[in-house]
Amino acid sequence: MKTSHRAIIVAIILSTTASCAEPAVQVERDAQSIRSTVREHSREIAACYDSLLEQTPDAQGSVVASFAIDPSGAVSQVSIASDDLASPDLEACMVSAIESWLFAPVESSEPVTVNYPFTLRHEADQAPQRTDRLDRNAIREVFSGASTDFQRCYEAGLLEDPTLEGQVTAHLTIAEDGTVSELSLESSTLASDSVNACLEARLGTLSFPAHSEGEVTVNYPLRFSSSR
Repeated sequence: MKTSHRAIIVAIILSTTASCAEPAVQVERDAQSIRSTVREHSREIAACYDSLLEQTPDAQGSVVASFAIDPSGAVSQVSIASDDLASPDLEACMVSAIESWLFAPVESSEPVTVNYPFTLRHEADQAPQRTDRLDRNAIREVFSGASTDFQRCYEAGLLEDPTLEGQVTAHLTIAEDGTVSELSLESSTLASDSVNACLEARLGTLSFPAHSEGEVTVNYPLRFSSSR
């Protein structure tokens, strides 16, 4: 009997908030609009992951997809920058899906290169344990667990600029179920739009312990230096 798994594409499950409609053509492409389009195609990535789960039920991990978005919104130069699951079939499926995506057009004349992390995992058999209060240690542990993915975003930027270094302060609102409901980069001294976009995408995937404290606001600094 085949076991059914429901794929969770963590990189694209940010809670939505009400906002004004965006114009048909943006001046420049930003991380929020990129993330919004990726969310619209979540089922395609989930289908790729589901196919892998049929062969390897316990497979889970992170995949970083690299692609260029032309001003028209068309996608090109799609590749897999890293794959924790080491699955050529998964990679080929994801590349094929991403190649068909169409983002909103922008007025800028230059294409944008994106390194987008997807955290793929199957639904747990039991609900996560709930805690009364989300303390600093729990928050620090979650950020520590994602440090490898943050470093991958930075190292991709180093390939373009070997002198790149700086600090990003992430501003998160964490809902009671542990998901990130709001996210922004309050300040960044990293002079790389692609690295900041990659970091913002990965930050949106963070999953904290469920708690009964209401919404929790966190400002967390991330420092990057090629000398460490």
